[in-house]
Amino acid sequence: MNTLFSYSRVALVLLPVAWATAVPATFPKPDPVAAYAEMKLPMSDGRVWRRPIEDWPGAEKRIVQDPAWKQWYETRKAAVDDWMARRHDRAEWVAGWGHEFVSPKDGSFLIWSPDVPGEAGKTLASKSDPKVDVTPAIFRAWVVSFRAVNMGMVQDAAILWR
Repeated sequence: MNTLFSYSRVALVLLPVAWATAVPATFPKPDPVAAYAEMKLPMSDGRVWRRPIEDWPGAEKRIVQDPAWKQWYETRKAAVDDWMARRHDRAEWVAGWGHEFVSPKDGSFLIWSPDVPGEAGKTLASKSDPKVDVTPAIFRAWVVSFRAVNMGMVQDAAILWR
């Protein structure tokens, strides 16, 4: 599991916010409530949400017939299977603050991996600090990311099972 994947879920949350503030006039919407009205659910305050459309039979068919869908499915399934076989949360792990997963030397972010710090090696590293001792605060911050990735894998497993 690489660092890019572990932070991709955070990026998916932050990217729309950054994009919307950077280019607000790119897609003018004269009447957003009326657009796709048949696909939206009215809320009690008058706002609307799009109704999610699920097509599980179609997805199953595309996984069999479309090479790109098949590749996506096989790649995600292999990642989830590997995670489930090799990674296990432990009740004794106490989560801390994710922002503490930094080098005490210069505050640079540490390179995250799913390997348990202290078991896989005595030190961690950042791009600017090749040897960072694992402190209790750093370990607790690692636990935060581990559990976030773990919950992402749970969601992926549910989607793949469906």
